[in-house]
Amino acid sequence: MDIQLAIAPSLAWDWRYGVNDEKAEALYKKAVSEQWQAEQLNWEYLVDPARNLLDPARETLVDAAFFRLLKKSQREHFEALCVAETLSQTLHGEQGALLVSCQLAQSLPGMDAKLFAATQAMDEARHIEVFSRYIYRLHDVYEPATTLGRVLGKVMSARHWQAKLVGMQIMVEGLALANFSKLRAATNCELLRNLLRFVMRDEARHVAFGNQYLKSSLAQMHADERAEVEDFAVELVREYRMWGRNPGDLSNFFANLIAIGVDPPDYLAQLKAGFAASGSLALAPKMMQGLEAVIMPGLRRVGLITDRVRDCYLGDELDAAVDMRTLEDLEKSLLA
Repeated sequence: MDIQLAIAPSLAWDWRYGVNDEKAEALYKKAVSEQWQAEQLNWEYLVDPARNLLDPARETLVDAAFFRLLKKSQREHFEALCVAETLSQTLHGEQGALLVSCQLAQSLPGMDAKLFAATQAMDEARHIEVFSRYIYRLHDVYEPATTLGRVLGKVMSARHWQAKLVGMQIMVEGLALANFSKLRAATNCELLRNLLRFVMRDEARHVAFGNQYLKSSLAQMHADERAEVEDFAVELVREYRMWGRNPGDLSNFFANLIAIGVDPPDYLAQLKAGFAASGSLALAPKMMQGLEAVIMPGLRRVGLITDRVRDCYLGDELDAAVDMRTLEDLEKSLLA
């Protein structure tokens, strides 16, 4: 999929070079002090995609009953391909975050915020380097899922920089942080665990910046423009809510089935049989967990779940009165 976007974000100069936002400055200084290099990771570590990449007791990517019936070698091969595909979507998201952070460095109004956006651009460049190097040890890089490409396009072309912050810092990076936490707990690969530890620390700063900076800036927006940002958040949540229902979101998954000798129609038939027996079908439960545990709390914290849009989330089966503890605990563990 070739995503071509030519966006000219607004350019905001700031001629004040003192400290105007203490919280943004603190995150900038933390980002500077926590810069790391790819070579700090042990790239000599042998990554064997055919040997128990994921711990069966903690595995989070392939937990359907259908896959428990496969041969051990098939399952391990499939798990490695799924990790490569998951990290490929992460890699594409990191490129989107790199481009958006460059846009934000131009359009954010305060110098402290601009400096933080510049450190984020460096973080994203490093993430692209380490994820691509790791993926090629497992497989090739997969194409972006249709929904991800659509989300990134909407974030990059958003009219207001506040919407870009919502789309990237709260949603794209928030979901990435939730997925990284699950994958790090599940993998037996020391290199991947350490890589994710470094990346998660960076992402936690990005999410924290979005949450801190948005709350005050949204309160200062004109009511009509703020409503646009509220609607934009609803639109992106709906995009993620529907992940997996577009054929373009599943093409990589079906290619992985074929790679291990499983006919996709056979898999779908088993899935339908399971649905008939249990009455439930969880095609993308991990996406829903991320939305409920990280995204909805983030939107609530910055004040985007207003009375005007609350019913939109309830209609999509997302609780607008969300529990903040998971997000706060995750941030506390990574930002300490």
